[in-house]
Amino acid sequence: MTIDSCPECNGKLSSEAEACPHCGFKTEKAKSKETTWKDVGMIAIVMAGFVGILGLVVWFFTHLSGKL
Repeated sequence: MTIDSCPECNGKLSSEAEACPHCGFKTEKAKSKETTWKDVGMIAIVMAGFVGILGLVVWFFTHLSGKL
């Protein structure tokens, strides 16, 4: 652990800190942990696609299995 200077207020800041205790400036460590709305949107799109494909498979087997 090292002591650095905050780029925002020049206060003392631990290398392990996620935010400056003086001004609240978020460090790169904290920013890398944040989940963005873009990430949440991509997860929702993938899940919707999976549910759609699963629905098509179920429909296919329930409607066409008797005709084979």
